[in-house]
Amino acid sequence: MIEHRTTCITKSKPDGGHEIITHIGGTSGGGWRISAQTAAHAIDAQSAIFYTIGNPAGALYTIGVVRDGSKFPYLRTHEGGVWNDYLLSLPSCPLP
Repeated sequence: MIEHRTTCITKSKPDGGHEIITHIGGTSGGGWRISAQTAAHAIDAQSAIFYTIGNPAGALYTIGVVRDGSKFPYLRTHEGGVWNDYLLSLPSCPLP
């Protein structure tokens, strides 16, 4: 399984309001950016792990797929089995 450190996101509404993460990306291998849908498929297929490192003290946050019945699946971070919103705090990915 391939692991990808995620260091940036792209939101549907970068200026605020109800926002959806549309893409995630990172700097490894010269930089990468993929759609949230592609990442969700890779997570579901167990072909890739996406994670980010945050504060405090370099905590490791794994990115998972949330399905709550009424919404489309979306990406969210969790640590120690607890879902959190750390992924939304990452900076915006540079535009291609």
